[in-house]
Amino acid sequence: MARVLTPLEISYVGALLTTSRGMVQDDMRNNKRVIYQTPIEFLRDTVWKRIETMCPEEVILNRGKFKWKRCGLNERIRFYRYTGGESFQPHFDGCYPRNDKERSFLTIIIYLNDDKERKGGETNFMIGRSKIKVQPQEGKALLFYHSHPQSPLHEGSEVTAGSKYVLRSDVMYKLVE
Repeated sequence: MARVLTPLEISYVGALLTTSRGMVQDDMRNNKRVIYQTPIEFLRDTVWKRIETMCPEEVILNRGKFKWKRCGLNERIRFYRYTGGESFQPHFDGCYPRNDKERSFLTIIIYLNDDKERKGGETNFMIGRSKIKVQPQEGKALLFYHSHPQSPLHEGSEVTAGSKYVLRSDVMYKLVE
């Protein structure tokens, strides 16, 4: 994991979150969720500049039939808040199709707080019979494939005390013709 946001940038994001009322609940998650679509372009552009070289330059599928080149972050930036008892059940992330020639292949998660009171809240990857646990660390990013043969089954484990704030978006790729 690499640090991609400074404490000052995280405090700006925190101000956005505390003024929002957006919440979504469904059968897979029981946490609070807010989705911003482009009002925070500076954040999207800043994150992209810092992670671009960490992302595969190309994704090649179907034995070379389809070649995709990285082109930026998804304009939809989602924020999740997990507090006591909240979790996100095991799942595979889906892709975001911007249009026929642009789609996402990678998930980016940035952890937005280090709550000393927090217990739980790890991002767990289920690889075969193993579980790889990633501890949230403020400002650090986690990148992994989705809608791809190497997409991992993963979960946001239950936060039993304290809180966990997360930014989530997608790395977009453009079809090379």
